[in-house]
Amino acid sequence: MLRVDTAADTAVPVDDPDSELSSRLDRLPWAHDEPIPAQEMARWLHDVLVNAQVDIAGRGEQSFSAQLPSFDCQIRSWRTAIVLTALAAKVKEDPALEPLVVSYYKLACEGFDRDKLIAAIKHITLLPQLAWGATALEALDLQDSPLRAGLEAYKCLSAELKRIETFLDRMFGKIVVATRENFDEEAYLAANPAVAAAVAQGGYTSGLEHFLGCGIREQRKLRFPAMRTYCWA
Repeated sequence: MLRVDTAADTAVPVDDPDSELSSRLDRLPWAHDEPIPAQEMARWLHDVLVNAQVDIAGRGEQSFSAQLPSFDCQIRSWRTAIVLTALAAKVKEDPALEPLVVSYYKLACEGFDRDKLIAAIKHITLLPQLAWGATALEALDLQDSPLRAGLEAYKCLSAELKRIETFLDRMFGKIVVATRENFDEEAYLAANPAVAAAVAQGGYTSGLEHFLGCGIREQRKLRFPAMRTYCWA
């Protein structure tokens, strides 16, 4: 894997960038009960997720330049667009994060062309819709095909988006629709306080009983906790 040299915008090897990200979460520069200025958190996220992390192309920027000529394909540009995309998704789960997203967007627009940034975000938001096509292409021999560069770019962007989404989920928590496959008792009760109260009063033996009885039809949510409580100054 690679790490960006923030002075030269080049990439140098690191052993385990995921471990490095986790260690950053364990060393937040604010006390647990301290209000955090949204602008400061936005800059901290930018430093951790953009300036100090890996080259998403894995082998350079040429594949992005070839496939997406309308966008400035520097490492930091793509990573900034990915962070913005992931943060925008988090706001849909938790509107309380809006001050942070607004601050990060302003920070991003200071360093990059706004129109090109928006164009990159549009490409990134299309990634889930391209998954089926990428799976089909994987089964083909693309050795001499121009589609290879596009497939490699898709894989690199998708992997980096997943890493950043996982980082933000751990940091700010996650809310998802409950299914039979992902059901978690504590997360279900946290997302459904009325159900938790009914369980406490003996109306249901568990959150699972409620989920199987009606929650699955109602598309009830799971709430996985954030690593701390955030209060924006």
